[in-house]
Amino acid sequence: MDFDREVFDLMPPKNVSFPIIGTKLPSNKDIFFRSKQEETLERYQAARRFMYETETTDWDHYLVRPEDPRAGLYFQLIYKAQLYEAALAFYNSVVDLSWTCCYVSVEYLIYLGGQAVPIEGITPIETAYQALRKAEQAVQHPGAEDSPFDYLRKMCPESSLPIETIISFWEKFSASSIRHNYNYSKHKGCLHYEEIEELKPARLLKLKVDEMDCPSDVRDVQKVICLTDAIESLRQFDNGELFPYVETLFSQLEKVVEPSPFIF
Repeated sequence: MDFDREVFDLMPPKNVSFPIIGTKLPSNKDIFFRSKQEETLERYQAARRFMYETETTDWDHYLVRPEDPRAGLYFQLIYKAQLYEAALAFYNSVVDLSWTCCYVSVEYLIYLGGQAVPIEGITPIETAYQALRKAEQAVQHPGAEDSPFDYLRKMCPESSLPIETIISFWEKFSASSIRHNYNYSKHKGCLHYEEIEELKPARLLKLKVDEMDCPSDVRDVQKVICLTDAIESLRQFDNGELFPYVETLFSQLEKVVEPSPFIF
């Protein structure tokens, strides 16, 4: 499994030198941005980890191979499908977390108990903790009617570029098979795979009524996709769409937030 670049390339530099005197102290916004940036990249690394596993040739740590090679292939594909679905979930989590990362980086005020807490200020740890939890609850996908991003784009023109980036990405991604497969497996049912279906026992019954083929097996109504194509689609999405999107968004947010170098 080859990827054009490493997730490590998206991480902020750790070894930087700067003068102690006169350097900006961390604000809540700095901490919030770095926190969500780190969490987003942790999910990205997890997605890659499961993608690498889909191509492993050592399946012995997953299963005891049966004597029947066909049965062995069947169980191998079952595990491979589960690894794909784990990667699918983590990739979608990266996209979802990117909205939160953007929101906490461009918002300027959170209300806690009726009191305004400026995100760009410095507060006690407990206040900052509660403010971030409140901010996380406010995030909607960029296409939602009550999404806060349209409001912030108008109120904070200096933050319009990263907001436009997440909106533009979402408009394309929301209609993709990757998002559809994720939503289906999360909310509607299980994905089934052509490669696995071909290895299952033959159907016991084929039903025809008035010359029409009618369902006589659960497989007649289950959603079936090609596992090989689905994995390759994820790899191409990572290389060609997700990585450039995350790299661009983080770069834009760095300029908006200008986080203190004291944060690692």
